[in-house]
Amino acid sequence: PESSDFAFETGTRVFDCEDDRPISTHSVSMHLDLRLDSEKDIHLSFCSKTVTLKDKNLTGGAWPSGQYCFYQVGDTCPDNFQSGWILWQDERTRNRNSRRGTLPQGEYDSTALTKMYFCCRADGDPDIPVELPRGRNFGLLKYGDKCQQVEGTQVRTEYILWDNDRRELGQQSHGGMI
Repeated sequence: PESSDFAFETGTRVFDCEDDRPISTHSVSMHLDLRLDSEKDIHLSFCSKTVTLKDKNLTGGAWPSGQYCFYQVGDTCPDNFQSGWILWQDERTRNRNSRRGTLPQGEYDSTALTKMYFCCRADGDPDIPVELPRGRNFGLLKYGDKCQQVEGTQVRTEYILWDNDRRELGQQSHGGMI
């Protein structure tokens, strides 16, 4: 995205998913920059607003009440959001996890763990559309069983299925998104 008010940084994470009969997949309709390679590993790219150029304390306006999440950037969430996370065990045998650029807040162990943080809020009705900038496509993460409606947009559910290493750790989470 382009803006005179904010700086954006990009990054990519390769998640080395389960190698034994892998089932990683995603929805047919996919608007994220994502691909599955021949071994069903997930390559997911991110574009994060990281710095306010005019005033580093300016938040870009208050986020509207609703029921939604987004990837956390930095150590804290905006006002009225709670931080949550998901941790999963990537493939442990001959792991090929990698990263480049700027990623959402997280712990990206190069061997076999991924922990990603989210900012979530649930102080409004997801059926009541919120007003957000619509100049470019963007994605919100579902909090609960309904997608947050956004004024002037077409909302659709898309998904990514990570086939994590099913031994020992599996998957753990904290917070409202999961």
